[in-house]
Amino acid sequence: MNLTRIVMIFVEGTTDLVFYERLLDKIFKATMLKRAPEEVEELVRTIRGRRCSHLRLEERDVIVILVDCGGFDRARELLKEYLLREDLDTLIANGLYALVLAGDKDRKPKEVLESMIRDVMNHVDIKFMRKDDKFVASINGTSLSVYYIEQGHKKEIEEWLEQVLRQKYRREAEAIASLERMLGYSLSPKQRIGIFEALLTEHEGVSRLVAKLLEVIDVDEITEKWHYVIERLRTILS
Repeated sequence: MNLTRIVMIFVEGTTDLVFYERLLDKIFKATMLKRAPEEVEELVRTIRGRRCSHLRLEERDVIVILVDCGGFDRARELLKEYLLREDLDTLIANGLYALVLAGDKDRKPKEVLESMIRDVMNHVDIKFMRKDDKFVASINGTSLSVYYIEQGHKKEIEEWLEQVLRQKYRREAEAIASLERMLGYSLSPKQRIGIFEALLTEHEGVSRLVAKLLEVIDVDEITEKWHYVIERLRTILS
């Protein structure tokens, strides 16, 4: 029986996590799992308490674990902690296939990952080889791929979501514009998204708003806007 491959993607926050959930659902036909499957129990032991999503891609025999890290710096540190785990070769033998650092372009995830790899090599006996746009670690006869994803400039996901919200929910958008005129200043994209959330989801949270929005957006629109991210995921999951 083939071993299920496991991919871990470390993202900055809740909006990013839900964004990747919906991309994997809409583009790659992934299925959300209600709880962590047995294959990943040991893998996620050290991140219990953090919000994680588990998705299965049946056709590719892949499980994707999305980790809400609470910020890019923490995402970097969590990925590094996995590279430094003493049982990393065992995790790889049990299916861990790739680790992925995702972040806004201005956070320079590529350069951050390169620096992290150099630091890891100074602390443990792991050999890394650069292959195109990824690093491959060799550990006791096993190998692990380490990738990065640059997902646009700072706050681009939030700005895009707000733009789509304005197009889809014009009445609510005008209400927010009226509020800004009354206040005499512009709100931030995050603040405006928060108001959309309160108006549209009965305080179910921004994650539910993002999920609801991405459910009604045409796949072609998503593919056109996020072509690079989708192609990176396609490479990682192939």
